[in-house]
Amino acid sequence: MKEWTTLQLNSTPGIYVKVFEGRIDLLKALIIGPKDTPYYQSVFEFDIYLPDEYPHVPPLVHFYSKTSQ
Repeated sequence: MKEWTTLQLNSTPGIYVKVFEGRIDLLKALIIGPKDTPYYQSVFEFDIYLPDEYPHVPPLVHFYSKTSQ
C-alpha cells in the first residue's frame, strides 16, 4: 500500500501507471520518451506483476516493443 500512495502522490510527466481495481498485484506502466533525447515521443509499455512475496521477491515485468504482438 505504501508504493500505491507514492505512485498517486508523485506523478512524473511522461510516466503513467494504471492499477487494476481488485487486483493490486497487477499494474500497467507507460513511459513516453522525453524531449531532447533519442527516445523523444517513443512509447514504452510494461505489464507488471507483484508476487505475494513482494518486496522480498522482485516483480515480474513484461516489456512490449513495437515488434511485440
